[in-house]
Amino acid sequence: MKISFIFSGRRFFSYFLLLAFLVYIIGCANSQLPVVSVKKHIQKQLEFGPRIPGSDASMKTATYFKEYLEEKGWVVDFQEFEFDKVKLRNVIARNSANPPELLIGAHYDTRQFSDQDPVKSKQFEPVPGAIDGGSGSALLLELGNCIQGDDTSIWLVFFDGEDQGRINNWQWIIGAGYFASNLLEKPEQVVILDMLGDDDLKVYKELNSDPKISTEIWNIAEDMGYSSSFINEQKHSFIDDHLPFINLGIPTALLIDFDYPYWHTTSDTLDKVSDRNLDRVLEVVLSWVRSN
Repeated sequence: MKISFIFSGRRFFSYFLLLAFLVYIIGCANSQLPVVSVKKHIQKQLEFGPRIPGSDASMKTATYFKEYLEEKGWVVDFQEFEFDKVKLRNVIARNSANPPELLIGAHYDTRQFSDQDPVKSKQFEPVPGAIDGGSGSALLLELGNCIQGDDTSIWLVFFDGEDQGRINNWQWIIGAGYFASNLLEKPEQVVILDMLGDDDLKVYKELNSDPKISTEIWNIAEDMGYSSSFINEQKHSFIDDHLPFINLGIPTALLIDFDYPYWHTTSDTLDKVSDRNLDRVLEVVLSWVRSN
């Protein structure tokens, strides 16, 4: 009886995931964008240029996020602040006036210098940020296209100033740190998306992340047949936008592919982006959101 119960539960969960994905397809079918549109959001950000904090490109990108999500029915606000006399801007989208049950976040700034570029003459050029900066925020936008009307109270937050550490004495994760330190209503759970969607997607469980959330997400990926992309092993420990929430005692998980070979180089460009793998991440995260 026990074995039969476990099998039935597993089969029921697989049916639930299939239903959730069908709801995703139906929910996105009526939007202005096709279902596969995440890469277009990355392309748009690249057209603005490097999203260095305080730059015109950064401000235009934040405005693009706001206008797009407002069209989808979200209430969107800028959280503006200064660091080292530079104006920064977090973007906060809410689908409800209720306190947040879930917060999904990503950084959108791109690093000012490509200090990991193998060509030394390029190391003072800015990172284009197709994957590192572009992918997480693009996934948030397409999530917003699909979940605005969900019953769960959700915040989508785009963080500025994550990726400028060790430049001009700046710290890492400035935007997420400012957001968390000024948070009046704590979300029940947080998931951060970063560097996702390249051709060789390998997302490992991050060591600081909440084990329960990570297990739920990786189980969903396994049931969808994406175990080759979501590796069920722990690897890496990061300073990233999840840490300020962990420090507040909020269950938080980071989804990141840190084995991306073009990290902090001038080669982090649109040709490195995979539609298929962006869709995989979107399906998994959307299913997790709808299971809560």
